[in-house]
Amino acid sequence: MTQTTLKPITAEIMASLGILTMLGFYSFPGEFTGASLGVDVLFVASGFLCSSTILKQLEAGHFLLLRFYQNSAMAILPTLVLVLCSCLLAGVFTLWPKEYALLGDHTLATAAFIQNYIFAAEFGIGAQGSITS
Repeated sequence: MTQTTLKPITAEIMASLGILTMLGFYSFPGEFTGASLGVDVLFVASGFLCSSTILKQLEAGHFLLLRFYQNSAMAILPTLVLVLCSCLLAGVFTLWPKEYALLGDHTLATAAFIQNYIFAAEFGIGAQGSITS
């Protein structure tokens, strides 16, 4: 295995550990710490992977920003749609009508990439008693 192939694999492992850290924190808030470290690790790994892709394409002389965003969207959007549809489907069976309406609002906000603004308006950033304060 060459060093070139080792770096992206290492970054992917780091990203996976970051995700597991966040999942542990939010699944067991009193027992597990370190969600902010998980976010930092995830962002560093993600930045490394994006930067290495851009640099390789620049060195080869065929980098296009539009193509980069298209490839990123094709990697992210199918999973986003799957998760949102799964949540809506599960909500049909597990939520009361008012809760399901709220889920629908939040699903639309997520699909429009404005969910954080909705949360900030509803709860305030760093609201007292929030899990992330």
